[in-house]
Amino acid sequence: MNTRPKTPLNPKQLPLSKWTAVHPVNKEKHFIVTRVIEPEPVTAPGTPAPASFGACTARLDEAMGWLEVEQRRGRDLTARHRAAVQAGQSEEAMQYQREIVSHAQAVHALRQVVLTRWERFALTARLVADAHASSEEVAPRLDRLRNLLGS
Repeated sequence: MNTRPKTPLNPKQLPLSKWTAVHPVNKEKHFIVTRVIEPEPVTAPGTPAPASFGACTARLDEAMGWLEVEQRRGRDLTARHRAAVQAGQSEEAMQYQREIVSHAQAVHALRQVVLTRWERFALTARLVADAHASSEEVAPRLDRLRNLLGS
């Protein structure tokens, strides 16, 4: 039996680190950490945490707003690319195609931010359900998130 004390994990060093599963599932022994969600300090049930919940709500709304703006920009780039292709402007079409690719990469990263903030918001909403998080606050954000992510 191993009695050696466990070394605490540093969350800043976890992204892109490689690990081996103790109990592999579907013969998948190795995995890479792609993101880390640091837990909020847990409060006792029924204890109000207005700053925490309000901050989570504001951060989620901000990220979803940016994602909406970037998705509109992506549709605009696609329309400009389509018009350049139809007009036979191959040089301009290639420039738009490069912009679309880099934009898609940025949108993917932003989607990950939105998903992470949604997870934190949902967790916080469950922790403070009695005090602050009502279905009137959660349901519209969930609908907006589904529209943005296409799920």
